[in-house]
Amino acid sequence: MSLVGEKERAHLEITKTQNFLKEKFRNYYSSVKLKTPPRFTSREWGFLGWSGKLMNRHQSFRSKKDLQSYLSKYGPKHAYHSVAYYSIPNAPTMKDKSWQGADLIFDLDADHIPNAKQVLSSDPDGFQKLMKTIQDQTYRLVNDFLLGDMAFDIKDLMITFSGGRGYHVHIRDASVLNLSSSARRDIVDYVTGQGLIRTNLLKDSSHMANLKSKGIEYSKKITISNFSLYDQNAPGWQGHISRHINDFLNNLSTLDRKSQINNLVAINGITPSMANKIKISDNSSLTFRNMSRKNGELSKAQSSLVNMAVQQQSVFPDEPVTGDTHRLIRLPNSLHGGSGMSVVELDLETLKTFIPLEEATVFGDSMINIKALRSSKIKMGKVYNLKEGEVTSVPEKVGIYFMCRGLASLTLKT
Repeated sequence: MSLVGEKERAHLEITKTQNFLKEKFRNYYSSVKLKTPPRFTSREWGFLGWSGKLMNRHQSFRSKKDLQSYLSKYGPKHAYHSVAYYSIPNAPTMKDKSWQGADLIFDLDADHIPNAKQVLSSDPDGFQKLMKTIQDQTYRLVNDFLLGDMAFDIKDLMITFSGGRGYHVHIRDASVLNLSSSARRDIVDYVTGQGLIRTNLLKDSSHMANLKSKGIEYSKKITISNFSLYDQNAPGWQGHISRHINDFLNNLSTLDRKSQINNLVAINGITPSMANKIKISDNSSLTFRNMSRKNGELSKAQSSLVNMAVQQQSVFPDEPVTGDTHRLIRLPNSLHGGSGMSVVELDLETLKTFIPLEEATVFGDSMINIKALRSSKIKMGKVYNLKEGEVTSVPEKVGIYFMCRGLASLTLKT
């Protein structure tokens, strides 16, 4: 086949692939029960078609039936609604829409994890491993920060799997609707641990004592610090840090000495020499307090443990998403055109065990032929290993995933 013939065939396969996916999406939307947001007639809607050129924004719908008719007619690649409420949601400019408030949104995405692309391309379980990390962060965001520190009611929250590589958290409590962008970014700073003063996270039982030098006590008074962990039920970051360090040290107390040292050295800032000097007791609070320097100042080991706890307790939502009061967010039960999976609403318990590649797939197991555009692996029940240029037969749900990811095309009959 000539080079021109190959290019034409490739173009035809791309077009056929897009038409196939669009038709599958249209069929899905013709029967799915949509989950529309509160006051959905006051929301702006936006859609991205399969050509991928321009977002069709500034749309509004008067009924759920109208929305479903649009989706089943056009089968868009992506479907979004605004986090904001407007008086005139279909007005062509933001100024003319007349903003009335906005939900508070958090977007946590595995793409922000270092080496995410490498993990996805080299490990068939890579997707699920990345998603487990984001699941844990989403759970901490909701359970520890939103329900815990900020005392929101669970009925005012909605958690969704994004359909791609992350999770969205919507807060619709009346107290957040009129928050400024700056105030919303401040909330992100809080959950990411930005600006925390490490010594303020610890209890400082300072006391005055006479200055001593070479065994001689002088009348001059000096302040002796004594840093310890707050009670584990303490509010805010002080409680987060106390619980995390106590759990870590309690776990160390169950290990042999070699394992204790190895776990301590694994913490950034703790050297083997420092680890050897740390005595681990059954009383985790006492273990931490005994790490203080002789003069009571915060030791390097204590500081390193606090830094570890801050890093591991922090969650990292996409700040621009939270701060944007005009943002568009994915419609629950809609399809993600980059994966073919559904945007699934979850409660806090199902979030912990949710497996996207099993529970967010909506297409069937009938076999289709696809051509690999790039080598890739994914585990969906079993491992599917694509080799670039090869044609293979896979279940429809697997093929749609690869095609939506841009990793394969639908093959033409020859």
